[in-house]
Amino acid sequence: MGAPTQPERYQRAWGRWFSGATLVAALGLAYPLQLVAPLLRTSALWGWLVSFVLCATGGYMAFWALRQQTKTFMLVVFGGLTARLLLAGAALILAVLVFDLNPAAFAAGLLGSYSVYQTIEIVMIQRQQTAACASQDDSSQ
Repeated sequence: MGAPTQPERYQRAWGRWFSGATLVAALGLAYPLQLVAPLLRTSALWGWLVSFVLCATGGYMAFWALRQQTKTFMLVVFGGLTARLLLAGAALILAVLVFDLNPAAFAAGLLGSYSVYQTIEIVMIQRQQTAACASQDDSSQ
């Protein structure tokens, strides 16, 4: 097994940031969540869990797409984003109507963690693309 390729290095960096953000959030919110009502706590945790699953699968799909042609990359990234938003909306509807969770707490957990995870994903993809362009410029000179 050789040295990791550039996209693999950035995928690993994304995984470390993703895991780190999850750990920091879990440690930082463990005590405050113990102080709120059980329904609010459960609702916020379910929102975070939905966000975690959506962003973990979306991140791996995006880094897989980086190794593909541009058309495939755009289809995966924009199609994946659309699918994730639709699934998040469906999860919100299910949480409120079927599981009787608190909508505000669920949405706060979902949107709060989703925005952090998406920021990490976008920054890592941007860094990888910038490094790829720089290496192309170096090889063309």
